[in-house]
Amino acid sequence: MFNSPAGENLLFVTTTPVHLGPLAIRASIKRLVALESRFMYLTHYGPFQPTAANVRQLLASLDAFVAIAEQHASPLEGRHQRIAEAMLDWLTTQQATINPVADLQQALAWLATDANLNTQGLEVWLDQSKSL
Repeated sequence: MFNSPAGENLLFVTTTPVHLGPLAIRASIKRLVALESRFMYLTHYGPFQPTAANVRQLLASLDAFVAIAEQHASPLEGRHQRIAEAMLDWLTTQQATINPVADLQQALAWLATDANLNTQGLEVWLDQSKSL
């Protein structure tokens, strides 16, 4: 999460290399929101309020990551780099929208690890999707 001066956060789903299923992630988010809890907890980042804007941001990130993976699925050679770069671009664009005065180089350094890990999960998902 990156905070803005107004207290907004950059929120995005995790697509790390486990049994990734975009439809299951979407259903899980909606199921958790339906509980109407005051707070939800993101792994490694702590509590956040599940406001409509925050939930939209999580779902938009899921849609964006899936679209990026599908767009860059072929050819296999260089796929990881293409997906990671496109994801990092998407993330930094979102971060700049939320906090235009934040240090871009710091954001790139911080978000690059997430983009790389999330790309690994998306690649596993792409490969499994082809085999179904």
